[in-house]
Order: sequence, then structure tokens, then C-alpha cells
Amino acid sequence: MWYKIVESGEDIGLRTLFYGNGGSRTLATKKWLRAAEKVVHDGSNGTPYTSGWHVLPTKTEAENYLKQFKKDRRERLIVIRVWAQGVYKKEHSRSPVYLAREIYIGKWPDDI
Repeated sequence: MWYKIVESGEDIGLRTLFYGNGGSRTLATKKWLRAAEKVVHDGSNGTPYTSGWHVLPTKTEAENYLKQFKKDRRERLIVIRVWAQGVYKKEHSRSPVYLAREIYIGKWPDDI
């Protein structure tokens, strides 16, 4: 189990914070979402890395990371629990951020 910061609202559902996937920032639930793997950069001319879903190992770390966003943006951000596969450390990050090749948002498929 991992944690992810997403943008949320009645008018938008769940959305990624920055890069979209397949041309959309909207996140589907109850299905595995595969990251579009491509070379991206943090900030303007930042360190290049292969994209993936940004996830954090604990809810506390995700909540602390969320505090780094500008206050006006934080109003629409929430921390959600996700399941992740193919997780690897985002090497150049100073924060405890990992990248995942796939995520699942919602009740685990085998839960009763």
C-alpha cells in the first residue's frame, strides 16, 4: 500500500497534479493504471527522469509533502491510498518520493 497526492473536487473527480496520462489528468478508479513512461523534467530544465506515478510510502510522509505546495493549490489536494506495482525510488528527489509503473485506486479487487 502506498499514498498519492491528487487534486480532487466534485467538478473534476480525481486528477494528477502535473503530467497527464494518455492525454488526460483524470484518474480512473477500480482499475490498474499504467504510467506512460517517457523522459520528463522537474521544474524548468530540472533533472531528467523516466516518468511514473508519484507515490509515497506512508500517509504521514504524503501529508508532509503536500504542505510544500502553495496554499491556494492545497485547498484541492488530498492524500489517497493506492496499490502500486513496479515501484522504484525517484533518485534525485530530496523527498521520500517513489515512482510506480502501475497504480490501482479504490477497494482492492480481492477485498470482500
